[in-house]
Amino acid sequence: MKSMALVAIAAAAASCNHDAWNERPDTTKQQTQEYANNFRSIVLGGQNMDPRQTWNTATSSTVKISVNLNYNEDYTLYITESNPLTNKQSAYLAKAVITSGNTKTLTITRPSAVVGYFAALYDKNNHAIVKPFSMESGETIISFGEASSSAPQQNRAASTGNRWSVTTLSMPSLTSYTTGTLYEMEEAFNNNGSTVVNQADGSEKHLKITGNYSGAIARIQSYANQSVYVTGTWEVPADQRCTGGSVIVVGDGGVINIPANHKLSTNANNNAGTTGMIYVMPGGKITGDGELQFSNGTETYSYNAGVITVKDININGGTFYNAGKIGGVEGEHNPALVGPAGTIDSPSKFINMGKATLASIGGAGISVENACNLTVVGLMELGKSSKMDNGSYTECGSLKLAGSNNGDCTLYMGQAAYLKNKGDFNVNNYGVWGPTSGNRAIFELSNEVSYVNMTQNLPGTQLLDNVELIIPEDFPAEITNNGYSTNYAGAVIYAWFNGLNYRTINPGAFKWDSATNSMVPDETTWPYTNNANVTDDRRTCLLGTSPSYTVEADEDGCGTGFSSGGNIRPSSPSWCYFAFEDLGKSDDFDFNDIVVRVSTPDENGVATVDLCAIGGTLECTVFNGTAQIGQEVHSYGVFGANTSNWVGVPIAQLGTVNVPEGTTVAQLNINIQVKRSDGSIVTVTGPAPGETPFRVCVTGDEQGRWYWAKERINISSAYPKFGAWGANIESYPEWYKEPVAASVMQWQDAE
Repeated sequence: MKSMALVAIAAAAASCNHDAWNERPDTTKQQTQEYANNFRSIVLGGQNMDPRQTWNTATSSTVKISVNLNYNEDYTLYITESNPLTNKQSAYLAKAVITSGNTKTLTITRPSAVVGYFAALYDKNNHAIVKPFSMESGETIISFGEASSSAPQQNRAASTGNRWSVTTLSMPSLTSYTTGTLYEMEEAFNNNGSTVVNQADGSEKHLKITGNYSGAIARIQSYANQSVYVTGTWEVPADQRCTGGSVIVVGDGGVINIPANHKLSTNANNNAGTTGMIYVMPGGKITGDGELQFSNGTETYSYNAGVITVKDININGGTFYNAGKIGGVEGEHNPALVGPAGTIDSPSKFINMGKATLASIGGAGISVENACNLTVVGLMELGKSSKMDNGSYTECGSLKLAGSNNGDCTLYMGQAAYLKNKGDFNVNNYGVWGPTSGNRAIFELSNEVSYVNMTQNLPGTQLLDNVELIIPEDFPAEITNNGYSTNYAGAVIYAWFNGLNYRTINPGAFKWDSATNSMVPDETTWPYTNNANVTDDRRTCLLGTSPSYTVEADEDGCGTGFSSGGNIRPSSPSWCYFAFEDLGKSDDFDFNDIVVRVSTPDENGVATVDLCAIGGTLECTVFNGTAQIGQEVHSYGVFGANTSNWVGVPIAQLGTVNVPEGTTVAQLNINIQVKRSDGSIVTVTGPAPGETPFRVCVTGDEQGRWYWAKERINISSAYPKFGAWGANIESYPEWYKEPVAASVMQWQDAE
């Protein structure tokens, strides 16, 4: 088999019931008693059998699936034990076609010790959306109804009135700075000291640079309400401030060059002073190897509608608004965007309505709002609440979301907003919330995850509300948090994803339920609603394929929507394996005399029955109840005492069986009839609780395999924890995942 699946091998007693032995010859009863005594001694190591023990590691559960996506479209659902988006060999425990607008109830066979599963829903284009969930002891309800999978979104204009709506600003009127009486800098302050405009005169003056000018401009640094309009080239010779409400305007054709180790800043001269503003008009440019620093007041902002390619941009309080282009020019800098190291009285905000290509974003005190196209080549670190509006596209080389345990740092994503992280992902108490309705937001991760942490009962530290979390096929099997290793499905998906808070990887969250012989959530120590401030209608995030969407860009580089991609569906069903002893010997406990497997039934309730191994020589036929399945097993061309050494599986397909609605494969009465050497026929079927097994039931590994013991090797030697499980059904319920490799048949799929 080439897939991960549930593999059940039902452990059984030597008769249909206790009374059946009374109808058999005394020699048979004697042999059966010897078998029971030897089983206790050899297999259980002298321990008493758990009276609850049915020798069956499978249980059944009911799952109700509701689909409310694109009206009247058919979707195919798969229930799997591992994530089918990252495990291409994942086998399905259930499969159903559900038309949108409908609900379907499925009864499935599943491993009794496994609680976490995945519901994968595929549309006609093979785009998959996946929900991890915990199997409940009663009926588990799963809803796919939070979003459409295809409606396009416009993203050039920001939305309004939503928590993810980006603040929309316009270039203020610059008429008073670009028209009227403007003093040319070369004339106003010439080199011989004579001046047309006295530098010490603090009255409002408006200057211009139309040619090439290299020098400081003291007026905009020392006095309020000054301005300079640049349509030529200004090379800043040293650190230059623009304060007191003064303004720098870079017009069409104008260039400001900031050399290395120099800074152009709107910072005030002192803490009590007021800041200035910088406006770059279409066709204007600020470039160079130096730093551009914005420190505007809370009621003011600087604005770019041109091009900026300086080495560094520092937002140290206030707002910088980009409606033009930052970076992305060949041979010039992609600026590094830096905010304050901590929070300050005047929050630092970068708003992007154009196209920005940055080297990095850093600083705990900066907030980012993107409504168009933002590319960060390196690390994007967010330490304040931020926004990504409808249809926006954000890409980064690595992503660090550094929030707080107060739950006050959240990234709000709108409909069809797409965040693609190409490198390491680190999230600590930082929430990501998608849209409350309509299309999903898309959050794509790479295969690198260094840290994940969240806080129970704080929605602001969790992934919620209609986000599709895309993870690649090679997503890591585990990550390390603070020196301890955690399974990625728990650390990334369950701890942060939908606020489930480590539930499925925390042993204390579950207990053994004797009624169902399975692990179920422990409501007393870890209630199902384990996050009191997160209601179920907010646990609507999904896992998605990689990539599931491709952003279509317009001429400005802004996305106009997204289209669905494709993904490989689970191709193989799960199997329930039934392994038998045929009563040939009273000290033979390899459980390989006959091994058959029964598949997950198809949508019509029909399951396939395969012959997998024949380790016995007695004539034997397989039955479902009283209905024979196939021919005498040796008629398929396999003979001899060592026939369990068969490599290819299956040996043959015996036939099919019908699985009635509301029942499962594990509940079928799969039995064998054995013709003994004296000509008598003995039926071997499933045991009552506490009986010695002649048929055993085991769930398989992630590829859907169960490797039975080699000929004459005790099953507890092949699986060392089998005996402890037999003595206590709650001990090592997944014993079948830990074989001794040299003692089991590691078969391959038959060609």
